[in-house]
Amino acid sequence: MNGENIAVDFLIETDQLHKWIKQLINEELNKVGLKLTNDQWLVLLFLNEKDPQAQVTIANQLKKDPASMTRIIDIIEKKGWVHRIKVEGDRRKFAIQLSVEGRRKAKMAYQILESLDTIISQKVTDETFRAIASISNP
Repeated sequence: MNGENIAVDFLIETDQLHKWIKQLINEELNKVGLKLTNDQWLVLLFLNEKDPQAQVTIANQLKKDPASMTRIIDIIEKKGWVHRIKVEGDRRKFAIQLSVEGRRKAKMAYQILESLDTIISQKVTDETFRAIASISNP
């Protein structure tokens, strides 16, 4: 940090951190033979924990705007990994559920979490994590 402009320094460092994490995730996904984006990976992981989920719930949990979430869901639906289920009582709302193939992909995607945990924990202490979390979740 050069001390002259903390905002610029902070933005540069957080951008570098974001790029490092995305690259790390992509490398680990490639190791298990999964060709999907970080966002698609996160949706699969989220749905693997509990599905079906309302599309708006997924968007809120993953901090994505509704239009971005719709695009992500459209792509993984075309791949056959999820199905949209109409929500009873509201024609405009859909719940998202993993397909059989989606559940298989989600299990593969889940495998990389242990590897990511090892790599990240070597670089990020509990104290550092709490500091980052306090900034990103005020």
